[in-house]
Amino acid sequence: MTTADQPDLQVAGRLGGISRLRSIELQELYWQVHPKIAPLDYPMPRISAATELNFNGTITPGAVNFGVWANVRGLLEDGHELFTLAARYVVGFGVPDDVSVTEAEVIAFGAVTVVAVVLPYIRQLVADVTSRAALPPLVLDTVRIPLPGRPPPTEP
Repeated sequence: MTTADQPDLQVAGRLGGISRLRSIELQELYWQVHPKIAPLDYPMPRISAATELNFNGTITPGAVNFGVWANVRGLLEDGHELFTLAARYVVGFGVPDDVSVTEAEVIAFGAVTVVAVVLPYIRQLVADVTSRAALPPLVLDTVRIPLPGRPPPTEP
């Protein structure tokens, strides 16, 4: 994920306290399956995912909008890439017209709140697309955001 290693939660919190979620739109979707020929008695594959999230934010009067790009690669146990999925979401937040928003607030807010808001939509998209492709539904892990003064999150 392209975010700050240690987002400033106080900076993110100010924007979080005054903003309201207005929209989450899936604007682009790219899906490609890379088939692997297997015998008919081949067991159903176990799939893991390599997920990357990137975001950027723009400030306009009364709004802060984020473009969020999700890139997911479905990998079989032997390392074969079974599918690639790329999706672009636009997430819009309203802010009061009389409030000025800083770039630092946008970056911190994006790293904490926007990623947490859009991830369930990305998880649902990946689970839906993989199950419709006759693959085992793949549920992405949650995003773990490092908190200041605490050790980095560990994998379960």
